[in-house]
Amino acid sequence: MRVLCIGLLLAAAVGVRAGAPAAAPTLRVVIEYPGSSAPSGAQVGLRGDGLGLSWSESLPAERVGQDQWAVDLRLPAGSDAPTNVSMKPMMDGAWCKGQNFVVDLSSGLGVVVLHPWFWASSQLAILGGVWSPQLGNTRDVILYLPGAAVENPLRRFSGADVLVAHDGQNLFNASTSAFGTAWMMQNTADPDIDAGRARPYIIVGVYNTANRTYEYTPQPDPTVGDGGGADLLLDFYEQTVYPLVASVLNVEPPPRRGTPPPAAGEEDLRWPMLGSSLGGLLSCYAAWTRPGVYGKAGCMSSSFWWDGEHFLNATLAKASPATAPPVDWYVDSGDSGPDNDDEAQTLRVYNRMQQLGYEPGQLPDAAASARGSVWHYVQPGGRHNEKYWGERFYIPERLLLGPKVLRPTPLA
Repeated sequence: MRVLCIGLLLAAAVGVRAGAPAAAPTLRVVIEYPGSSAPSGAQVGLRGDGLGLSWSESLPAERVGQDQWAVDLRLPAGSDAPTNVSMKPMMDGAWCKGQNFVVDLSSGLGVVVLHPWFWASSQLAILGGVWSPQLGNTRDVILYLPGAAVENPLRRFSGADVLVAHDGQNLFNASTSAFGTAWMMQNTADPDIDAGRARPYIIVGVYNTANRTYEYTPQPDPTVGDGGGADLLLDFYEQTVYPLVASVLNVEPPPRRGTPPPAAGEEDLRWPMLGSSLGGLLSCYAAWTRPGVYGKAGCMSSSFWWDGEHFLNATLAKASPATAPPVDWYVDSGDSGPDNDDEAQTLRVYNRMQQLGYEPGQLPDAAASARGSVWHYVQPGGRHNEKYWGERFYIPERLLLGPKVLRPTPLA
């Protein structure tokens, strides 16, 4: 139904009808916002640069539906379309919060749909007592909802708009954290999203259980006497948690396991995953073995020592540049505390990934290569606990969840 709606809007924008003269090429910008939440008689406009937009004066938008306003941006005769155009909706003089909407016009004009928000702050929500038929236990799932999701439920979150994070009870609240200190992820996400340093994104924080060591590790470690349940846990995430999240939020679940990674130019609907310690190891394992589901992995202070550095000495050692999956990687550590936070093991993984063809990125910004990138960071004085992971969470957040670029839907 949405495709039909966009098609009709585009037809109206370019004046398509039998025998009609060709109209000026047009980019139709559709602003979707809940009409019931808009002030009575709200004045909606658009500011930006390119295609006649200005940052100092709004171009009025016409209300074309209960929840839709539209602005037609026409390309002057004889002009070439710009490579991209930046824009931001306004409502009654209030600027849309978050990043400027950047529209890539390299493939032509058409219709682009924006989902702004103006006033709401983020919220946390709990999905309590989620049963795992795969593992035979229950746990809570905590959701971080950015203001964009709270205020504008018409906005659909997909791909890198949704971050899966392990050890959910340790992420937002010291009172539920295992050791009394939380990452406080919201203290990074809120200002970065509002300032446009990161896209609006949802965090799905899955709590751990008393069986954490078993559930977070791919195979047993004889020196520990435990481990090997990672695939069951990932099945629980993919078969139970993600569908549950999609049933209560406007979220597109990631592709199913076994789906090939997207080809160049295709929309990437894979979700990023992030964790620390054994959760970092689990994130690397998930993206390596299920690259059709997870396209980006944040692996912080990862327990790469597990089972004689199995991830390095078996998984990565057996791979080649031809078989390495198209995934973006962030690996880090501190350099202090017991075993220097496994700094040496992390560096060995980073070096091996470069040998496999992953292009090293420059912090804090880096352009991903066609087959993936890898970033590495060592936090001076960093130790193996939530305080330090929270301090440097902004680095993988901005790399893996950076501002989003939109592409118009062309006229069929």
